[in-house]
Amino acid sequence: MNTISHSLDAALKEALKARDELRLSVIRMIKASLKNKEIEKMGTLADDDVTSVLSTMAKQRRESIEQFTSAGRNDLAEKEKKELEVIQSYLPAHLPTLIW
Repeated sequence: MNTISHSLDAALKEALKARDELRLSVIRMIKASLKNKEIEKMGTLADDDVTSVLSTMAKQRRESIEQFTSAGRNDLAEKEKKELEVIQSYLPAHLPTLIW
């Protein structure tokens, strides 16, 4: 099992204990996406695969933020920004700045 998955498991437990609904929701989303990728690949994921999934999720959030902002839905854009922050916290340090 890879290190990012281990940190996600630990973060999930912390979010449950802290009753942090946003973080809990995003971590569950990430874990579901990783599980789907694992099923698609028919094997365990390497850290590169996990990073790829996280990068895709971050890109989707950024596109949603743009669309919601242009449509005047700042409330939904703000929610997506918060989700993006959580997702980026699990990406390697050099990637979030390159992607954003």
